[in-house]
Amino acid sequence: MNAPVNADPAANAWTMPLDAIDVSDPQIYQDDTWYPYFERLRREDPVHWCADSRYGPYWAVTRYKDIMTVAVNNQVFSSRRDVKAKAALPIDGLPAAVRALLDTIQAALQARSRTFREEHTTRVETYDEFKAAMDGRPGFVVVPWAHNAANEAQVKADTQATLRNVPFSEAAPDGKRCMFSGAPADVYAYFAKAY
Repeated sequence: MNAPVNADPAANAWTMPLDAIDVSDPQIYQDDTWYPYFERLRREDPVHWCADSRYGPYWAVTRYKDIMTVAVNNQVFSSRRDVKAKAALPIDGLPAAVRALLDTIQAALQARSRTFREEHTTRVETYDEFKAAMDGRPGFVVVPWAHNAANEAQVKADTQATLRNVPFSEAAPDGKRCMFSGAPADVYAYFAKAY
């Protein structure tokens, strides 16, 4: 057998990046090498954030005193995945506090999503600009458009982009020409590529 042998299975616990430690990994218990991971976390990161595990992100509380504080403090401990924050919430008024926290999280996620969409949306007027914008992974490309199935199929054949959205709330492109056909544009259309 030529399998590599790790003479000191605990060495990995002390050499791997701290943010890569996942104490929910069943392998460290199967191999009985779990203790050095907890020893390192207790010293360097006693309330450890694990962003990537087979069970999802979690906080690992590793010191006895901290565990007891969480267990007997008559508060609910919450963690937010969107900003990696943790907080204690009092039992009294918990439903209202959770609702308010969820509303805050939802508003933050929605704002972040809108910002991302706006930063990844380009507006162009001509087909040459459209093709240049579609190079790579552009997000949405918004163009003046005259509905025509054959033109839409040709745009897809040329660029791999497909029409994704025609917002009802967007004003009509008065005086604009369709970026593909040159006909008077009916709408602003959002095109994108599949990834």
